[in-house]
Amino acid sequence: MVSPLSQEMLPQVVASTPANDIPQTGVRLFFLDHLRVWLTMLVIMHHLSLTYALIAPWYYMEPPTDPITSPCCCFSCCSTKPISWAAFS
Repeated sequence: MVSPLSQEMLPQVVASTPANDIPQTGVRLFFLDHLRVWLTMLVIMHHLSLTYALIAPWYYMEPPTDPITSPCCCFSCCSTKPISWAAFS
């Protein structure tokens, strides 16, 4: 029968893991944070434009009230879909 780790052994196990041996420099790459925010806004914009584009099977479709909205949303959907596929897959 295998006994669970006791509380005395736990700090020794955690202290000997290789992840704790990596020195922490404290340098944060802010461009990755900005890229993550930009990609998140891109996904939100893409899903909002699906409502008015009338090209994709979306659970809620609202017909546009002017003739410019649908082509602009179609262009938005067609241009952001490859970016989201490449970035999130």
